[in-house]
Amino acid sequence: MVTIKNALKGCKMKEEPAMIKDSTIFVGLDLGDKTSEICILDEEGEVVEESRVPTITTGLKRRFSCLPSCRAAMEVGTHSRWASQPLKEMGHEVLVANARKLRLIYENAHKGDGADAEYLAWLVRLDPKLLSP
Repeated sequence: MVTIKNALKGCKMKEEPAMIKDSTIFVGLDLGDKTSEICILDEEGEVVEESRVPTITTGLKRRFSCLPSCRAAMEVGTHSRWASQPLKEMGHEVLVANARKLRLIYENAHKGDGADAEYLAWLVRLDPKLLSP
């Protein structure tokens, strides 16, 4: 049996089984100038992947191209406008959040260790309205 965790690992599958395509996943993206942190939660809220990709269009496309349609969240910032576009074109729902309205992220003392990406994934899973600018 293929699990979502195994299907996401490395994202090397050419075609995903129907079970994976129909799975609900939630992605938090913490966009940095050179690299971006990604946290993926499954429908139960379990972290199934934490990774880092180059903050360039090809890096994001490569990572998201083999994911089933998902709901993703990223903070508003320098890269959010161009970074959200290719993900939307691939059929993903992308929410751009105003981090200043999210104390959990804005006042996070653990910047740069993937915590922001995980918080965004949790928020987009629990209540996307919390991410509204």
